[in-house]
Order: sequence, then structure tokens, then C-alpha cells
Amino acid sequence: MGILLLPAGRLAAPGLPAAGEVAFYVVSAPVRAPSVRNTHPWSLSACGQGISLYADPDRWLRRADPLGRQMMISCGAALFNARFALRSSRCQP
Repeated sequence: MGILLLPAGRLAAPGLPAAGEVAFYVVSAPVRAPSVRNTHPWSLSACGQGISLYADPDRWLRRADPLGRQMMISCGAALFNARFALRSSRCQP
């Protein structure tokens, strides 16, 4: 879906949270996103300063959502929550 980058040098400034705190906050934010039938059809992975959100085909409800449209809407809500968490931590997504 998208990649969110944590800023490289900005987290050392006073008043900003540590990189680990921001990463935990950002990764936990999508869990609170609304999803179709509460399936949370996404997975997150972190690599270096990047966090990626992917649609999880194992949680796709093929009979209720044959085209995967509702799954993508749910992933979009999770991505929005992650981006909002970054912005509220004074980071640029």
C-alpha cells in the first residue's frame, strides 16, 4: 500500500520522542482502524526507518468481498491511522 519513513536526524532534537517510541506508536495505530467485519486484513513490516503496510490475503473474506474492495478500504483506514500517528509525533510521513 505505502511506505512511511521515520525521519533520520530529527528525533535527536529535544522535546521529540525517541525513534523506538515513535515506531511502536505508529505500528500500534492501525490496530484501532475500522475494518470490514473486524478482520484487520493488513500486515505491517518494518525495515530500517521504513514501515510498510500490506494487504493480508489470509484475512480476505472472499465470499463476502469477492473483488477485495472492502479489504482495500480497510487497509486505507489503517494507513490513514499510521500516517496520523506519525504526524501527531511531529514526524513527516
